[in-house]
Amino acid sequence: MNVHFVREHASDRISPEKIKVMHDEDTIKCLKWYENHPKVQTFSDAVLTMLRESSKKNSEFFSKHRFHADLISELENDRYYVPSKGNAVIICIALRLSLPHARELLALGGYNLTNSRKSDLIIRYCIENKIYHLQDITYLLKKLADTDIYSIY
Repeated sequence: MNVHFVREHASDRISPEKIKVMHDEDTIKCLKWYENHPKVQTFSDAVLTMLRESSKKNSEFFSKHRFHADLISELENDRYYVPSKGNAVIICIALRLSLPHARELLALGGYNLTNSRKSDLIIRYCIENKIYHLQDITYLLKKLADTDIYSIY
């Protein structure tokens, strides 16, 4: 919407100056986490910091969620490494992130969850509704979007 239109046609009750951004509890937690971790600037930094804080061993975490060993070593050895969007989403799911936190982590990797792709909407739905079983998500993606998690972009 054009800002000039809003300014010219807005009454006092919908004045742009009175609009406040509302944050839900998950968004506030996410923002605080990033405020408390100013050195987290890359996807790898964020994932490894989250794993460290959850007291999960990297090798156990990655083997439990069937990640390849090269993904583990890339994240640990290359601060600027970014996996494919599918693997990045799987990491978000494996870490059981809220939607705001998943969006922030994906943004660090240069990805996002759009409103225009079925696969992104399905993933967003699963994260919002705390559906963290990869088999369930894979089933939904195949049934509704005729794709799999590794093929999303």
